[in-house]
Amino acid sequence: MLTSLFDQKSCVMHLQYSEFLENTKKGQIQDIVLSGYKDKGFFIAGRIKGAEHDITCILVTQHSEIRYIKCPDNAHTFLYSMGINEFMVDTTSWDMESTFNPHKVSQQSRLRKKRRERALRNRPVYLDKFRFAYNDVQIEERIKILVECAVKQGWLEKSKIISKKRFFTWIDKKELPDKKKVPTWAMKSAALLATDKKVYPRNELEISVFACLWSSIYGPFESVDCALESLPGDFMNKISSQNIDKSCVEIAMADEVIHARFVKQQERLFQESKVTEETQVEQGTQVEQSAFDNL
Repeated sequence: MLTSLFDQKSCVMHLQYSEFLENTKKGQIQDIVLSGYKDKGFFIAGRIKGAEHDITCILVTQHSEIRYIKCPDNAHTFLYSMGINEFMVDTTSWDMESTFNPHKVSQQSRLRKKRRERALRNRPVYLDKFRFAYNDVQIEERIKILVECAVKQGWLEKSKIISKKRFFTWIDKKELPDKKKVPTWAMKSAALLATDKKVYPRNELEISVFACLWSSIYGPFESVDCALESLPGDFMNKISSQNIDKSCVEIAMADEVIHARFVKQQERLFQESKVTEETQVEQGTQVEQSAFDNL
């Protein structure tokens, strides 16, 4: 929470989406403002109606962080979808140039690609975290738990025997080799099981790896907020206790959300190209048939 935004207010109430929506429908929130803040985007704030003292309420994520909407058009649409048609817009603190700077966007895109490629290469680190999470379990039983998880989740069709030598080889591969790869089902199972045991990332690299695996398990997510809301309740607090900035988690999840959108867009373009191609073939056949009929 950026307290400097509200240092003139005696009290600020955090409201998550459902609470904000419910209070809005009841008419308990008035003077709603869509405020831009630097290059972060727009956040939504209002004032509690009939309160004895001046109480400002602000829309936040599940983790009580300000919920920003990057694009102003999307921010307007978001408010309309909540049934809020009357609101003020404050752009005095909004940095529009930084928000829509093409060079900055290009640079961020390159960095995002590097981060994600690094995360993909290092996914096997979660097998080591899984080993640590189940350190009190015999190795044979540990492998069995890993395989059973994959079968239960549908990542493996049926149970299979994994030798101890092979399992330890996977763990030793801190980065995926070019040819012999660690199976995806094993890395996803490791991430799921380690997280269930409250074994969370310890550094920025592990956070990127976690975001990559978590999104492949529970995603694709429509937004960063949805991705963050899917995390275990104590996840962000545990990360903070290890002196890791929460923004690292947001950045890693944003990388996955943007990648998922890109994949979805490419699939849509591919399907559209197929339809266009089929239409052209069909039209060509009709022309040929018409020419034949006119012979």
